[in-house]
Formats: sequence, structure tokens, C-alpha cells
Amino acid sequence: PGIQSFCDLYTALLSQYAAVSYGDPLFACFILLPLQRRFSAHFKRALWTEHVPVISCMRMPLTQIPFSLEVFLYPTETDHDLLNLYVDGLISGTVGKTSPFFYLMAIHHVNSYFFCENPSNVQHHSQFVHLVLNIGDQETFLHALLYGGPQLGASSGFCVFSEQVPLARRAALKRILDGLKNRRLAELAMTRLEASVAQK
Repeated sequence: PGIQSFCDLYTALLSQYAAVSYGDPLFACFILLPLQRRFSAHFKRALWTEHVPVISCMRMPLTQIPFSLEVFLYPTETDHDLLNLYVDGLISGTVGKTSPFFYLMAIHHVNSYFFCENPSNVQHHSQFVHLVLNIGDQETFLHALLYGGPQLGASSGFCVFSEQVPLARRAALKRILDGLKNRRLAELAMTRLEASVAQK
């Protein structure tokens, strides 16, 4: 009986937060602590699989988070299961701008892996690229591809390349899209990107 490990304690905290916290920012800080990159991916998996309601409950602005955002963003995520959970959350709308911390986390790691030049698992990376290009919401799609890095002063907590996409990012996009066997998907993605830039 009782709590046998910190993992059990964290799971109990997640359940309690979703049930009675009402988005309390102090309680949220205890939820965020184990999500730092230096800690086990187990905690992030528990949140993004069994306790997804916590994501929509936690709506505190990034400016209220008393930790450096870098501890959650760097080094960039390499766990394939977590990366899939992040992109699935973006596709389904489970994570969005109303939950700025988790939206930033998902966009940051999805973007970083999408543009990874030497993925350890080429097959997984190829499947991942297809998932990202199938994000239906246009704004989320653009954020995933044109994310420029964290920026607390921005409304979303990060900057996005729009009118002037750096040459390196254009070249990386071209390399990835040219490598797709599904030419229709590649052409559709480019059309969506060009339409967005044209509207600026």
C-alpha cells in the first residue's frame, strides 16, 4: 500500500492536478519539474499518454514559469515514442496555443527532429516527416515547419520565419521535400508554405 516510488508519486500528482488544481500555477510548477530534458522520458510519456487532460488544464503563460525554458528544450528530443506523441498531439489538436508551455515543447522538438540531417533511424524519420506534413491546421503546420526558436516576448512564446525564411531553412525544406516518394504530399506542402508567404 502507499506510494512505492517517485514515478508513482508523479502519476498521483498528475491525476490530482487534472482533478482539482483548476490550473493553479504553483501546483503546475511541481508538474513541470520532472519534464526537464535531463530527467527520464518516463515522466513525459506518463503525461502525454495516460494524463493528457493535464495538457489542456495547464494554461499558465510562459512568463509565469519560474524555470529557464532551455531545460525543457535542450538537448532536443530523440526518443521516437515521445516525438510521435508530440506530433500526434499537434495533429489531433490535443495540444494548442491555449496551453503555451506544451505547445512550445511540442513545436520545438517536432521542428528539431523534422530538420535533423542525420537521424539515427532513417525509416522512422521518413514516417515522422509524413506525419508533420499531414498536420491539418494551417497555423500549426506553419509553426512546425517555420519555427525559429523560443522567444518569450512573442505571443506564442517563439518566433516564426514568415516573410524572410533563411536560406538554410529553405534549403533544408527543399532537401526533405525532394526526398519524399509521395510527390503529391511534397507538392501540397510546398503549396501550403508558398500560399502563407504570399499572404504576408
